[in-house]
Amino acid sequence: MPQLLSPSHLSASLIILLAGLLTGQWLRNHHLTKTAEEHHSTEAEFKRLALYDQLTGLPNRSLLRDRFEQYLAEAKRFDHLLGVVFLDLDRFKHINDSLGHAAGDTLLQMAAQRMQGCLRDTDTVARFAGDEFVIILSSFRDMQNLPHIATKLLNTLAEPYQLEGQEVLSSASLGISTYPQDGTGIEQLMRNADTAMYEAKEANGNTYRLFSREMERKLSQRLEMETSLRLGLHREEFFLLYQPQFDMRNQQLVGIEALVRWNHPVRGLLTPESFIDLAEETGLIAPLGDWILREACKQWQQWQKSDGQPLRLAINLTNRQFQNANLAKDIQAIIEEAGLPPQSLELEVTEATLMQNASSADKFLGQLKELGVQLSIDDFGTGYFSLAYLQHLPIDRLKIDPSFVQGGPGDSNHASIVTTIIDLARNMDLELIAEGVESASQIKFLLEKGCHLGQGYYFSEPLDGDGIGNLINGLPEPPQKARDLDFRLPSDARTY
Repeated sequence: MPQLLSPSHLSASLIILLAGLLTGQWLRNHHLTKTAEEHHSTEAEFKRLALYDQLTGLPNRSLLRDRFEQYLAEAKRFDHLLGVVFLDLDRFKHINDSLGHAAGDTLLQMAAQRMQGCLRDTDTVARFAGDEFVIILSSFRDMQNLPHIATKLLNTLAEPYQLEGQEVLSSASLGISTYPQDGTGIEQLMRNADTAMYEAKEANGNTYRLFSREMERKLSQRLEMETSLRLGLHREEFFLLYQPQFDMRNQQLVGIEALVRWNHPVRGLLTPESFIDLAEETGLIAPLGDWILREACKQWQQWQKSDGQPLRLAINLTNRQFQNANLAKDIQAIIEEAGLPPQSLELEVTEATLMQNASSADKFLGQLKELGVQLSIDDFGTGYFSLAYLQHLPIDRLKIDPSFVQGGPGDSNHASIVTTIIDLARNMDLELIAEGVESASQIKFLLEKGCHLGQGYYFSEPLDGDGIGNLINGLPEPPQKARDLDFRLPSDARTY
């Protein structure tokens, strides 16, 4: 007969069993609670990742759109204005390339904090892409408030940044559009603010522009011009002219500067001032610059076949080309392919380009100099170049800007500048060439001061390749083709 548990044993067993059940239930509840908390935490993290920029902590495009819809509804309901600011940091790429991506990231974070400090709690600043930000100014009644807000943003963003142990200066370009004047939807308002921002960029940055319909018209023309530029390269509408350079003491030909022209099918003959900036902005300067160098080298070979005289071939480099890290390799490949002796090629960089790339100019010029080419500073005297900085650059020649040559000797200020440049070149053992020489009095003045080389319409207008060939061969007059109106510019629009 089985033994029965006593009441006391039975009670103890029930207590143990009940405790086990309760403990298991608690553990299950605790696990479920913990799982729910982890789920909510993960869900919140996913939401944060979906709506906020990870670097700056600012709203991203998705949240920006949601906020705009909210602000727009309020603006319509209460008959308020709404402002959209498109903001781009000036010189960010240069800072990023010079100091590294970590410094660039820190700059973006600091700029984001500064912008937030300028705005009301009811406004939104979002990171749009890279160094571009969008600000929504909610519920304001007076357009006159916009300049004050824009100036406040510009001032705070222009204050120095401490990056990598050094003080770095940056600034911003702002474009502003408003609801309902400039659009009723976020896409239109942002597009118009972006258009205004590029107007600020073209004004050298550190400023703002309010959108206008005139900007829209200019943008349309710009897009049309960009399309024409791409087609022009494909259709071979570009050609080169060459400005002869002479020793003014005996009028001996010593060099030639290549000048690009565009035979536009609608607008006619265009000089670089009409399209080079656009080519740089769109990246088309790379294929255009490559073509200029190849075409000029090919033409140089033709001249050498007719005369063994080792002429110097000068070619201009734009700011965008100068910033190309592979520039030296690209040039080396082209001149080796063309059989052009490196010492016969002169690369011209403007003073403005060197000033804009001051921290890297020495390195890039050094790489070019290692190829054996000659280097010159074009339009010298138009900037505020440091003499100490100039002494460290591997430069062979200075080119005096045409405005100073044409102004002197009748203009005492210009004459003084020319004299100073000539003395500077002499002390640094640099060769000089004067641009824009157009009169005998200018030649007399330059020779008296010690400048022996010159180029300009006094000696010859820009000629085509055949014209230079005839000049090399000693023909008394340039060929008729080079004097044809298709190749000439009006006297008030000469471009050297």
